[in-house]
Amino acid sequence: MIKTRPVLIPLAVALALGHAAPRALAQADDSAGLEEIVVTARKRAESVLEVPVSITALSSRDIAESDIDNVRDLAAFAPGLNFQVQVGNGGAGRNGGSIIFRGMSPVQGTAREQSGSVFVDGIFVSSGVQSVDTTDVERIEVLRGPQNAYFGRSTFGGAINFVTRTPGDTVKGGVTVGAGQRDGYELRGQIEGPLVDGKLSARLSASSFQRAWQYRAT
Repeated sequence: MIKTRPVLIPLAVALALGHAAPRALAQADDSAGLEEIVVTARKRAESVLEVPVSITALSSRDIAESDIDNVRDLAAFAPGLNFQVQVGNGGAGRNGGSIIFRGMSPVQGTAREQSGSVFVDGIFVSSGVQSVDTTDVERIEVLRGPQNAYFGRSTFGGAINFVTRTPGDTVKGGVTVGAGQRDGYELRGQIEGPLVDGKLSARLSASSFQRAWQYRAT
């Protein structure tokens, strides 16, 4: 799959070709010094360096440069995390997937039986975690170890929290285009801006994709 990287610029929509080397954590910026990542792992905003939890935090820049689209891609950049896709018609089938923290594999594939869970802005994703993408995500927090005190049940192994972007007061838009073999493609777009100047802003995103196949039933 050949993909472009989304670019946000005021009053325009642009494409930027390229694929940068992956980065698992925030690294030093050549011009601005060390980048600080603010996380909400303990339900309040604080620096990732001050959180007494084993955590991997990826900023929007890390997500774009590492080409992370979903939970399955995230597993390659978060130590101790593994994600196994389920196939077949039994149990949760392809609607589910096993989130494994530090080798703790659940017996059942349903979300309520997991040792680790996925959240979007702190809200539990009960099924279909494979469909949670990073189109509107500002930050990903991967917390290893028991997180029941902050995130509830099914987080004994850990929790993954996708934090979405807050719409700004400037009109911005972006697109991501990908193409692959066997007619596979991916198209995403987003736009944000003020609805009521200085009081209310909104963000809208949409996507369309088709996964490539090897065989087609006729």
